[in-house]
Amino acid sequence: MRIAAAIAARRGRFAVSLPSPREALALALAAPPGLVALLDPADNPFSGGIADTPEMLRALVEDPPPVATVFAFLHDPDTVKAARAAGVGQMLERPLGARTTGAFGPPVPFRGTVERLTEGRFVNEGPMERGAPMDLGPTCVLRAGTLRVIVTSRKEAAVDPAFFALHGIDLSATRLLADKGKNHFRAAFAERCSAIVECDCPGPASLDLSVLPFRHVPAAWRGAAVQ
Repeated sequence: MRIAAAIAARRGRFAVSLPSPREALALALAAPPGLVALLDPADNPFSGGIADTPEMLRALVEDPPPVATVFAFLHDPDTVKAARAAGVGQMLERPLGARTTGAFGPPVPFRGTVERLTEGRFVNEGPMERGAPMDLGPTCVLRAGTLRVIVTSRKEAAVDPAFFALHGIDLSATRLLADKGKNHFRAAFAERCSAIVECDCPGPASLDLSVLPFRHVPAAWRGAAVQ
């Protein structure tokens, strides 16, 4: 009862408000010079995300930033296979995102060049899990103008600089790093970034619990949940 009372007394602190993807993008582009991170915590794989929700990517595709931008990442083995079949330097046109479910928005139409193919193996630089071998499965980098999109065959969060080095990304020459991440990301990137901006995208790990489709909440709790 003491714990329940303590939680109830802090109810307001559980109401999280973040800017929309487009609002957050504007904030990120207005940040001081250097690498700026635009995070989508609602699809962070370490929080239960599926690495497949489309809304942050949609903002970048529909309103392309005029700076070097990297989107990390989408879990989409079929797109990786299509990129490998096309080959490096070839055009690839297909919808991205929302392959697992359309519950968080429809796919994003995309047309770009296959810039890089990898086998997805690297060793973490750290500080988190320094020296740990990682296996993303086959991956690809798709490029449309200033935007690079990393697509993988396995869901492993992009929280280590070696993840980007594998894909030929020079972080010192990158202005905007759009990442499906949250807390673990900061271990390696808090000091590398001039700013870190989180945005509110639809996703399975949303910070706004009121948007999640709870199906088994007891009737007696429902009224209290919206107060």
